[in-house]
Amino acid sequence: MSTVDLVQWSFYGFTAASLAVLAATILYLMDAVWLARTTRPLPVGSGVGGAWRAAAGGMMPTGRLASLITHVGAAFAGLAVLLRAIVAGRGPYGDMYEFSIAFVFTALVGYLLLERAYRTHAMGALALPVVLGMVVFVWSLPPGVREVRGLIPALQSKPILTAHVSSGIVAYVAFALSFAAA
Repeated sequence: MSTVDLVQWSFYGFTAASLAVLAATILYLMDAVWLARTTRPLPVGSGVGGAWRAAAGGMMPTGRLASLITHVGAAFAGLAVLLRAIVAGRGPYGDMYEFSIAFVFTALVGYLLLERAYRTHAMGALALPVVLGMVVFVWSLPPGVREVRGLIPALQSKPILTAHVSSGIVAYVAFALSFAAA
């Protein structure tokens, strides 16, 4: 496969990830609306004042489906990042397009780890719209930035570039997910 084909497959992977993020965001929001409509206050004297509990029946299937679609989106975003890294011969951190697709991948993986750790889909209603915002930003970039270009002189050291930008992506993702969790 030529490098042009790999760049195109990377773009297709990001396109599939974008559609998955959109679908998952809608499903997480539907799940949150269902949860808000089916909660009722606890009877007086049965616990902490003002506490709420979900109505009988458990979690809506939309939350589980949203989680599944988020896993698929993370896989496609990971494929896009991996193919981009193969073509560039370095971590895909040389420009705003590469940074943004790496952010989307890292945010999806980070959210899925939090979802598994806390066993709740409720945070998806806030976390996935943040990721969707970054996806919309990527789509607003000019089409010419999708091409792999050489690094500017300030970014010529690949190990320092990778460490610097990777830590920046992790910091931005941690900020976005802590916002959603709060």
